[in-house]
Amino acid sequence: MCLVGIALNHFKDYPLVIVANRDEYHARPTQALHQWHDAPKIYAGRDQVAGGTWLGVSAEGRVAVLTNLRGHPMPCEDAPSRGDLVSGFLNAEMPAEEWLAQLMPRLADYAGFNLMVSDDGREFHLLSNAGDRSVLGRGVHAISNGRMAATWPKTQGLKNALAQCETASDVGGLLGMLEDTQVAPDAALPVTGVGIELERMLAPRLIVGAEYGTRSSSILRMSRQGDLELWEFTRAVDGRVVSEQFFEITVS
Repeated sequence: MCLVGIALNHFKDYPLVIVANRDEYHARPTQALHQWHDAPKIYAGRDQVAGGTWLGVSAEGRVAVLTNLRGHPMPCEDAPSRGDLVSGFLNAEMPAEEWLAQLMPRLADYAGFNLMVSDDGREFHLLSNAGDRSVLGRGVHAISNGRMAATWPKTQGLKNALAQCETASDVGGLLGMLEDTQVAPDAALPVTGVGIELERMLAPRLIVGAEYGTRSSSILRMSRQGDLELWEFTRAVDGRVVSEQFFEITVS
């Protein structure tokens, strides 16, 4: 997952709303959103190379989402998959704070990541192996492949769009926030060590590229009762939505 907006207690009818884009190489095999047969309480897409995921929920109301962290030192070649952190949390029983505490000694084993997890969708814990650890408070938050404090144009744009939205009842409107293809001026782009041409290519909220781009968009809403609605919109190489998956989960 490479761009995430989270609204906590911002909308009247939905105490949690998440909008997110997953950017990846088009050639990397991926399963769309589904209920996992080997871990039936997990609802998520799945990376068919490493077996993990980038955003998902559990039948018990747990929520987790991860972005890669650009510019972080790479670990050894046989490093564990960052996607396993999401599925590991969703399949666990222990509280979020306790689960993150047991992860702390192993942070250096992973390539760079920002991980946001919640027991029930009402409070989110952020952990990054760049040194960030916090609890996200009421309001609107956005993060991409930098640290939470980074003010990248794409994250600021998504944060502003979500903050200015009056209702989360319009799924099409939420999806539209993720489809901006505008490239900010060079002076506003982050410097992450990949060169200006690649910074420009990665700058929009919706990335369109022949080899790498936005593969899917996700929308998650939690009702006042704690039940979840999760959409995933799969995209073609040109950015068009070509299929849609949806689950409504009554949290046990």
